Amino acid sequence: MLLDVLATVDRAAEKLAAQQAAISTRRKAVRKPTLGSIFKSSLVELMKTINSTNVHYIRCVKPNEAKNAWEFDPQMVLSQLRACGVLETIKISCAGFPSRSTYPEFVIQYAILLHSSYREKFLRGEGTEQEAVDLTKQILAETINDDHKYQTGKTKIFFKAGILAILEKLRTHKIHDSAIIIQKNLRAAYGRQHYLAARESLINAQSLIRGFLTRDRIRKEMEEQSAIKIQSLVRGHMIRVKVTVARGSLIALQAAIRGQQTRTNLVKKQYNDAATLIQTVVRGHLARVAYKKQMRAIVFTQSCYRRQAAKEEYKQLKVEAKSLNRMKEVQYSLENKVIELTQSLTSKVEENTNLVAKIEKLQSLVSESQEMRDQFKNRELDFNKKYDDTVSKHTEEVADLTEEINKQKLDYETARAKVDELSEAHTKLKKELTENIEQLKEAQEQLDETKRENVSLNDAIERLRQELTDLQRNVGSGKYIANGTGLTPTRSRTIAGRAGSPLGTSSSNGHFETRPASIVAPYANDEMNLEAINTELWTLLKDSKNLHKEIVEGLLKGLKLPAASVASELTRKEVLFPSRIIIIILSDMWRLGLTAESESFLGEVLSVIQGTVGALKEDDVVSHGAFWLTNTHELYSFVSYAQSMILANESISKDMSDSEFDEYLKLVAVVKEDFESLSYNIYNMWMKKMQKDLEKKCISAVVLAQALPGFVAPESSPLLSKVFHNNPQYKMDDILTFFNNVYWSMKAYFVEPQVINDVIIELLKFVDALCFNDLIMRRNFLSWKRGLQLNYNVTRLEEWCKTHDIQEGSTYLAHLLQVSKLLQLRKNTPDDIEIIYEICYALKPVQIQKLISQYHVADYETPISPAVTKALADKVKQTGGAADFFEPINAEGHFEDPFRHVDLRPFHRLEAYVPAWLNVPVIRRIVELVTKNAAAQEAISQ
Repeated sequence: MLLDVLATVDRAAEKLAAQQAAISTRRKAVRKPTLGSIFKSSLVELMKTINSTNVHYIRCVKPNEAKNAWEFDPQMVLSQLRACGVLETIKISCAGFPSRSTYPEFVIQYAILLHSSYREKFLRGEGTEQEAVDLTKQILAETINDDHKYQTGKTKIFFKAGILAILEKLRTHKIHDSAIIIQKNLRAAYGRQHYLAARESLINAQSLIRGFLTRDRIRKEMEEQSAIKIQSLVRGHMIRVKVTVARGSLIALQAAIRGQQTRTNLVKKQYNDAATLIQTVVRGHLARVAYKKQMRAIVFTQSCYRRQAAKEEYKQLKVEAKSLNRMKEVQYSLENKVIELTQSLTSKVEENTNLVAKIEKLQSLVSESQEMRDQFKNRELDFNKKYDDTVSKHTEEVADLTEEINKQKLDYETARAKVDELSEAHTKLKKELTENIEQLKEAQEQLDETKRENVSLNDAIERLRQELTDLQRNVGSGKYIANGTGLTPTRSRTIAGRAGSPLGTSSSNGHFETRPASIVAPYANDEMNLEAINTELWTLLKDSKNLHKEIVEGLLKGLKLPAASVASELTRKEVLFPSRIIIIILSDMWRLGLTAESESFLGEVLSVIQGTVGALKEDDVVSHGAFWLTNTHELYSFVSYAQSMILANESISKDMSDSEFDEYLKLVAVVKEDFESLSYNIYNMWMKKMQKDLEKKCISAVVLAQALPGFVAPESSPLLSKVFHNNPQYKMDDILTFFNNVYWSMKAYFVEPQVINDVIIELLKFVDALCFNDLIMRRNFLSWKRGLQLNYNVTRLEEWCKTHDIQEGSTYLAHLLQVSKLLQLRKNTPDDIEIIYEICYALKPVQIQKLISQYHVADYETPISPAVTKALADKVKQTGGAADFFEPINAEGHFEDPFRHVDLRPFHRLEAYVPAWLNVPVIRRIVELVTKNAAAQEAISQ
């Protein structure tokens, strides 16, 4: 470099001297060039040389102090490099991008690293500058993983040190691999050509050889088959001749032998038939003589045994008759006790009515205080609207309101205390009343038992006396009944209706018949038992007063539900026994023709079930509602099954007239509609009560609860919230417990899975709409921390749905989930608002505008700009400008009954089950009689 500079300086000096010489000749004055002019000209030449070449800086470094060859002192070299700034230059070069290239050059050089379809235009010279930039970015994206190792400019791309070496290495490998692939394909094509030629020649040779061998083999096989066929024909003809001769001789021999055997057997059969006839006549005569003798002995033995038994029973009855006086005394004492209990019961009832009147007065006071609280809430809303205008006046009004609220609280607490005292007194009286009623029932039962025992004893005495007199008369006269008739007449009541028919009438003929006294007579006994069972059933079902009392008081109102929980393993008979008892009673009423009684019975049952569900309290709503829903669906399934069986069974229509059959069909259709409306009413009342319970909990648990630590938002106005919101605080655990109770109650009580899914979905929709409407009306409440807390609460509910197989639970919580996302997203520019519209697709534009207007901007957050407000207003105008930003809630409570969309429950054979703790003797007796009736009918049919 120094030599070039010196040479340039010399050339510049010579040129300057020549120019001055020319000037001197012209001017005739010789001037010597100055040092400055020489340096200036040399400097100009140097710059021309530098601009026309690539300049490199060369620095000589001493390898060692002695300047010996092939000796290297690392510390000395390092110090020289550090002194001349080479190390700093290298650091700067490594930190920067020393290598650079234009986009087209880079694409032409390294386009081989991509597929050929990307570089076709550039190979043809048709690529544009932008396509070169895009192709460069694609090459770098596939070859270099770290985008910090290169930077793209407008016309060039810059690389850190070593990147071009990596790209060259990849390019070399790519070229090498491509060359290998080309060589492989060329060699494969050449080898395949030779292989196909050799294969074709081999196939031709093999086909010729195999054709010759096949033709030779076929010729030999044809000759062999011809010889075999000739031999078979000759041998067959010879064998057929031999067989024909042998068969003729055998047939002749068999005919002779069989003729002899047949004649011998015929003679033997005639002898045997004559002997059998003689034996039959003799044995029949002996058997008849023995049977008559045995029957006389049996009848005599029975008469003696019955006489002895009647004497012993008569003695025992005489002893028992003497103790009737004692029974009468007990009866009189019990009647006196019943009278005293009835008098005390009337007095307690009067006291109870007085207490109920007082409670109603106190409840009116409570309702008035509730109205006052509602008025205060309305004042609070008005106060919030005027908050920004009248701050000073607001504080005075708040003080006045707090004083009034404190007064009302004191009045309410005193009234509440009085109500509690009266309710305690009412419960005590109710307990005493129930104890008195139980004692009265026990006394009445004891009295009824003694009456029934007295009647049965008198009947037994009269019957035994009659039998004894008949027995003495027969024994004294020496007449023994030999025709098989008994001695004791029995009164027989027959049911006019058919046992297999769903409709029938009952009547009694009242005449006496003699009972057969044969040794084995099961069919007659079963018929007699069936008639007695039907008679008693008819009597019990006809007595509608006692039956209705036990159904209403014992079965429906005095019911104890089986506990429904996760670990409970209930059976269908433990859950569905009320509906099955009603089914048994209803079916036997129809069978015995008690249509009027069945209508009044059903009316009483329907009204009591509906009233029971309507009077449920908060703690009993979930379990009792699910229990009565599943029992109502059981009743509806039975009536639908009975209707289908009536239409399908032609024998029923044949046994009745057309008018009776039409009346019966109309009755069943009316009952089906009644149960359908009952199911609809129970479901609607149940859903209303559950929604009312949820309404108290879900705002506090889902909207206000802040269970996520570290992101707790402060209250906007803690004083006002404490003054005006004294409601109990709930958490998400309370909501999840509520949903668990609903789910496991329906699961334990055998509610269909589709119905469970519909109920949970309806409750989720209610929670979503209610919480969303509450959120959209809260001023200075919404913030990004509230969004996090809301997302956490709703996610817990969504996870509960997934664990309990509730399909698409997040779909029905979409408004709350998207509100939580909206609160966490940026809202600084119109582009951010467009992103919010894409993410929050379930929210209307007017709802998004309302939520952003209610958003509370923190001190460290960017305020919402006017451009954002304008973009929101324009979006609302584009969609029609509707001002309805609330989500609809089913306030009227008209829910569609989900049981109408599920299959009916099958009915094959009902299991008669009455729990032991139920005090229903009439119902228990009816169930026992129905069971005996079914058993007797099965015995007769067998």
